[in-house]
Amino acid sequence: MGSLLNLFRPIQAMLAQVKAAHQRFTAPGRIEISEGALVIFRWRRRVREIVTSDIISVTIYSVDMFSYDALCVSIDSENTPPEQSYLIYEDFVGFEEAMTALERLPGFDAMWWRKAMSRLRTDELTIAY
Repeated sequence: MGSLLNLFRPIQAMLAQVKAAHQRFTAPGRIEISEGALVIFRWRRRVREIVTSDIISVTIYSVDMFSYDALCVSIDSENTPPEQSYLIYEDFVGFEEAMTALERLPGFDAMWWRKAMSRLRTDELTIAY
């Protein structure tokens, strides 16, 4: 049995690499974490750098996409013009890492995920920070 599992390991590794490459090229966005900042890319083009110490609010909500609900995160910073929050979505590559970085903000609501999930298919917002 062990030799059979060893036979599939290279195939699993290759599939993981293909999946990661597919996500990089097909996801609408990507988020990278650099020293104290979230760097946002859209279709391989760097569009925004948000310094985490400049963030003043993080609002989480869901959008009904007919067949699924998309989790959206609106980020306002000191350098964001009014009414121009920057949005990141759960299907962005690096979303989990970005949320982990945001969770480190002092006073960030540690229960944000549970609250956001309980408000799916509603118009309620989750103010996380």
